[in-house]
Amino acid sequence: MCMDLIPEEKGEYFGEELGMYHMMFKVGILLTLLGFALVLGGMMLFPQTVLSLIGMLAVFIGLMVLFSGYLGIKDEEKKKGKKRIYTSYGSVSLYIGGTAGIAIFWPWFSIPLGAVAIFLGKKGLDKGDNTYASAGLLGGIIGIVGGAIVWSLFLFSGVG
Repeated sequence: MCMDLIPEEKGEYFGEELGMYHMMFKVGILLTLLGFALVLGGMMLFPQTVLSLIGMLAVFIGLMVLFSGYLGIKDEEKKKGKKRIYTSYGSVSLYIGGTAGIAIFWPWFSIPLGAVAIFLGKKGLDKGDNTYASAGLLGGIIGIVGGAIVWSLFLFSGVG
């Protein structure tokens, strides 16, 4: 009786958010194409202009959005109809792993955060999380590997 008063959230089952991922995929394609146009336009005007740098950034962000949309579509269709299971370990792993992935240019920050994200993501997967824990694991791995690459570049190039 009490459960009837609580409204059911949209997106509680896999397959209900396919439209959002399709839109992300389309926006990623458009942003990538716009970025390539800016890069080519910037290269035609003057080599290494700000326009080229903005274009490279647009290509990078566009590819990230495109691949996120594609992977979301693939995941939603594969698990269609299954109930989403959230855990606090998975949510925290996602936030920490995302921070570690973004902070790869500060390896002394991204490597420990990546390790914590992997630990919490694994714990979330063990508790049955099928939503955020795997994304947190991926962010943690990107944070550790990217941080290690940047750190090795710092050590061997003589910078820093």
